[in-house]
Amino acid sequence: MLEQDLRQILEHEFRDDDFEDVPSGQPGSDVIQRVKLAGVADCGLIIWESKNTKNWSDGWLAKVRKDQRDNNADLAVIVSTSLPKSVYGFDRIDGVWVTARRHAAALAKALRQALIDNRQIRVANEDRDAKAERVYAYVTTKECHQRITAIVEAYVAMREDLDAEMRVTQARWAKRGKELKGLLSGTAGLYGDLQGIVGRSMPEVSALRLPAPETDACAAEVSAAVQQGARENLAHWKDRTL
Repeated sequence: MLEQDLRQILEHEFRDDDFEDVPSGQPGSDVIQRVKLAGVADCGLIIWESKNTKNWSDGWLAKVRKDQRDNNADLAVIVSTSLPKSVYGFDRIDGVWVTARRHAAALAKALRQALIDNRQIRVANEDRDAKAERVYAYVTTKECHQRITAIVEAYVAMREDLDAEMRVTQARWAKRGKELKGLLSGTAGLYGDLQGIVGRSMPEVSALRLPAPETDACAAEVSAAVQQGARENLAHWKDRTL
């Protein structure tokens, strides 16, 4: 019989699912397929009606839809040796899937996967809603408020410490800058004095040479100090000779 053949095909393809026959003479579809994910999670119900006749009847559609409602099934399928003239292979007519026997397994795979995907989406949404509720419940607690307050207070304290440290460091840098400038000026003056006494035989200090046009700012500062030292040295010797 076609219904027995249909059940064998379905059981062979989907070993994790549960199948139930409707006894002959009792109302209902021929095969009820309970789709299972990994043999455990219930993903939905598909009812299968088999028809081995020469002619198609539109009356089958209403009967299968009633069976679907009675079984609270997600999907309903008619597997028939005769199809409506508008159907080639398989199609969905008035909410019922209609297919030839040779396409039954392929259609079953597609419908079964659709039920599994739909269940996974529902579970994901349920989990998301549950997490959202837990997050909302937490952010409205005193504990959450205290944790946020502690974070903000720690940030403010660290910011104040950093600002104070920056002020001290900047003052120290300014002091060292003045000391370095004085040291450089004194060294350049000493070099100028010695150069004025010794003359050309005085060894040249490259860092105290006049800068080239492309010399950087530090070298320019050194050169300026040298020139200032030379001017002060020249004035000194003029005073002594007068």
